[in-house]
Amino acid sequence: MMNDQLPIFLPTSASTADEHAPLDWLGRYCSKLVENGPYEWSDLPPAARWFCALDTYAGEVTNGGHMQYFQNTRLMAEEIDACKAGFACLPVNAFTDIFEQAAIVMTSPPDLLERFLEHDVTAWSADELDQVEASLNELDQRFFRDAGGSSALFKLAGQALLARAEVRLVDEQAEQIKQALRRHPDFKESEPRGSKGGATLFPPRPLTEQQQVILSLAARVCKALRRSMAGLPIRRNAKIRIDGQWYDALELNTDRGLLLLVQIASQLAIYDASDTKEFRALGTFPLRQRLDFEQMRASELEGRQAGR
Repeated sequence: MMNDQLPIFLPTSASTADEHAPLDWLGRYCSKLVENGPYEWSDLPPAARWFCALDTYAGEVTNGGHMQYFQNTRLMAEEIDACKAGFACLPVNAFTDIFEQAAIVMTSPPDLLERFLEHDVTAWSADELDQVEASLNELDQRFFRDAGGSSALFKLAGQALLARAEVRLVDEQAEQIKQALRRHPDFKESEPRGSKGGATLFPPRPLTEQQQVILSLAARVCKALRRSMAGLPIRRNAKIRIDGQWYDALELNTDRGLLLLVQIASQLAIYDASDTKEFRALGTFPLRQRLDFEQMRASELEGRQAGR
């Protein structure tokens, strides 16, 4: 932990762009410094963590409902507490009650989510499944119908974030990030390969064997479909529901849209997810072993290279 907390540097354009811009730029800032950098959340003002949690909540519920949110955050206490603190920074709104009610659903009984994460919905009784689905479906509807959906939450949170004393609007956020990284005691100047100058801030950590296997398989999928992996290829690990069953999946960025890689028995099923309303099956690959998608968190992969 550093002695002095860093301000939250956002570009001046964040105050004039669309409603998601403040949270989007906050996410980039925290990603560079904390999730993929040397800093701890405690080195930033607490509000940085709070508003990132609100952004995660809005995005997950919009994409797959409250069930997806709790699956992917795994009901971690720090995530829930951060979200609650974020809601406390906002003016009176319908989202706060919806969030709190959803958390109650997934902790009644206390081991409900844990059993699901370990064994899927087969670990629940029929009554538990019916109750959870009915309760969360109603809360999903309230999120959009009563509260206004993610756009309304982005707007509320963005305005509250920009009004905070910890926020500094600057012309060049990237330069502020670079200076912050240089001030960190673990920073080391180095000469990047193939470059005549510059700084490699923090060298990438090597991929684990399981991560290399999964990325190699993703590359084979793209080659077979005549696609290329784009940007940070693995967006996240998730669980998705297909024909009433829950499966482990990865979101894979390609130059022709989003793919879902889904583990079904001993096969990897490939779905085109460009249309979020309907997945299109593209084919299957045989799997020799079950893959640990939990190791494929995007925040741990950025900047890494296989075999290094």
